[in-house]
Amino acid sequence: MKKFLITTLAALLFVNINNGIAMGQNIQDLSSQSVIKANIQSQRIPIGTKIKLRMENPVNSQNSALGDSFICTIMEDIIVNDELILPAGSIIRGKVENIKKNALFCIGAEMTISLEHIVTPVGRQVPLKARLTGINGLTDEGVIRAGGGYFNQLEKNMDRSSDVFHRITNAGLEYGQSIGNGFPVVITAPAAAVGGIFVGGGTFVTKSVMALFKKGPNVKIHPGDTFELITTETLDIPSH
Repeated sequence: MKKFLITTLAALLFVNINNGIAMGQNIQDLSSQSVIKANIQSQRIPIGTKIKLRMENPVNSQNSALGDSFICTIMEDIIVNDELILPAGSIIRGKVENIKKNALFCIGAEMTISLEHIVTPVGRQVPLKARLTGINGLTDEGVIRAGGGYFNQLEKNMDRSSDVFHRITNAGLEYGQSIGNGFPVVITAPAAAVGGIFVGGGTFVTKSVMALFKKGPNVKIHPGDTFELITTETLDIPSH
């Protein structure tokens, strides 16, 4: 009798173990067959789309540092195939990539900025590949240059000196003509011309020497300044 009970218990234990193994395999098979599918819908902005932006933060070569972030807002609705993809007011975030400070000899500063991603109305961040346009001093390589330079300053000084010469000479002519009889013009015109040469030349020399010790202009982008970006890759904007 005792041997019979032991044999019966062993058989039941064996059956339960096999049933457990089979059940575990069934659960594993079901989990391996189930596939989670994300129901994500998106709308596409094609390459070459122009987007008008407004700068919201000041960015300049004098006070900004590498990595500083800034925000732009989209000024007009982005509509593709009669569908609103991004409404006006959507945010684009960017950062300062490179800065070259201004220097003596009137050498102007340089700065590079990049636009990194769009923040969609549903809060998703979409990486952005685009080039900028409509910024003063922007080169084909994407560098914003403030201009300046010593030789450019010399050219401006020459123009100022020439203007001084003409103004003084014309003043002498007008004064001589106002006296009358034409004779005073013979005296005042040459005298005014000589004075114009000295004053104009002095202006040129003085300003040119000052330009040696003068720093060039800075790159400045102010809040409210507007420019454009042109997409260089397609953008898939999630709708929810």
